Amino acid sequence: MTTPSDSSRPATAGTHAPATSGTHADVIAQMAASKRRRRTRKLLYVGAILLLLIPIIFLGRPADAARGADGAARLDETGGGLIAQQRAEFDLGEGNLGDIDPASSSLNLMLLGLRGMAVNQLWLEAIEEKERKQWNELERTTNTITLLQPHFVQVWKFQSWNMAYNVSAEFDADEDRFAWVKKGAKYLKKGTDRNTLATELYHDRGQFIGSKIGHSDERRQFRRYFLADPDVEQWGGGPDTDLNPDGVDNYLVAKGLYEEANRVADQPGAIRQTKIAEAIFRGYPQKALIDLAASRQAEGLFDEATRAYWQQAFDEWTGVYGRIKFENRGLDVYLESEPAERVQMAEDQNVSLAILEGARDGLQKMINYPYWRSRTLTERTEEMAEARRILYEGKLKFLGDTEDGLQDFDTAETMLVKGLTMLESLIGDEGANLIAAEDAAEAASQNRPADDEAFNLDENQRDAMQAEDTLKEAIIKSQLMYQYILRLDDREDELAGGFPLKEVWDDNPELVADFDEQLRQKMNTN
Repeated sequence: MTTPSDSSRPATAGTHAPATSGTHADVIAQMAASKRRRRTRKLLYVGAILLLLIPIIFLGRPADAARGADGAARLDETGGGLIAQQRAEFDLGEGNLGDIDPASSSLNLMLLGLRGMAVNQLWLEAIEEKERKQWNELERTTNTITLLQPHFVQVWKFQSWNMAYNVSAEFDADEDRFAWVKKGAKYLKKGTDRNTLATELYHDRGQFIGSKIGHSDERRQFRRYFLADPDVEQWGGGPDTDLNPDGVDNYLVAKGLYEEANRVADQPGAIRQTKIAEAIFRGYPQKALIDLAASRQAEGLFDEATRAYWQQAFDEWTGVYGRIKFENRGLDVYLESEPAERVQMAEDQNVSLAILEGARDGLQKMINYPYWRSRTLTERTEEMAEARRILYEGKLKFLGDTEDGLQDFDTAETMLVKGLTMLESLIGDEGANLIAAEDAAEAASQNRPADDEAFNLDENQRDAMQAEDTLKEAIIKSQLMYQYILRLDDREDELAGGFPLKEVWDDNPELVADFDEQLRQKMNTN
């Protein structure tokens, strides 16, 4: 006899057993289906990736490696994928900016999106190192910055200036100072190699080679070192060929760099210079010639070569720089033009001649064009060279800076008075007539009319010549030496009648006092 509980057990067991078995099978089936779906998705993903690689490879294939005519590493983007070819077509690739440094590219890839943070930190370190005068550490830091930002022009300007101006001043020996000036110039050269369209970097290189070497307190030593480097072991007594491969004057190298800056400025995609007015920027090659001729005079060279540089400076100032078309007040003008040409230009631009000449005159005044024209025109003459030579040699006689080391006041007085008198005639009314006559003769030989307006030294131009620094210094120092000689001989009463170019003396009392103090110290030393 069974109990209700006994009879219910099989039923319960029979009811749940099939249900449990079915649920387990469903789970297994679902898991299998899920695995198949995952596998299918993975295969689809792999297939899609492989499929996408085809256009990626076609579009993004990197440019081919190549070398330029100068042997520098380049990228031949015309042989790469479609994107590389378009970069080449529109000048958007890094290779269009300059040489590519593999180390720089690798470092940027390693940093991924952290490059900006790294650069900011490095700039902070560079500023601190500059303030602490930790020059070697600063050099390493800025070198790292250039690896991360090779096309950021300011970093090249920043570090090259530090080397050539700040670091060099920390040394006592001229040779050491010159070595750091060279480092700065070479650093800028590296910058132009990496940034071939950076107009300002070429111009800055010209200023380093020209102004820093030619205008610094150590200019006599630096100009000599530029032709015969003090590092004899490396350069064998010749120039540093990295900066001066042709062994020429520093101002001629600077002139070439200024000309390169002008050429780059005209290239498509060039980085426009913003440091100075364009009309001033374009005249630096000719200013380098003026600096060269003036430096030779300061060094006591008044030969035909110096006059030839003055002549070349005049020819290029008027014939090259003067013939660049500039825009001023919305009009196209030339700094140098014949009256008939100005009439035609006014007609072509539908303005009156007065308006066109006003635009030209305004541009000329901005860059002091008439003064530099008058100066190169005057300095090229035999009379000017002779006047400067006589004053220079009179100064040497006065100071005893001669081979025998003896002062000769009698000869010095004669030469100083003669030189000052010649200068007075050259930069006075008589001088204007002399220069105009020379131009008339030159114009006749070239079958062109003489431009009396441009060649005569008017009152303003004569005043400007008298205010020129090197000429003004030579005049005042010569006047002081002349008066010193008269005081020694108790002949000061002769000054009552005046002396040549007294207006220069009267217009510059502070300079007179400064030069007088320098002369007294020099005479006490002797």
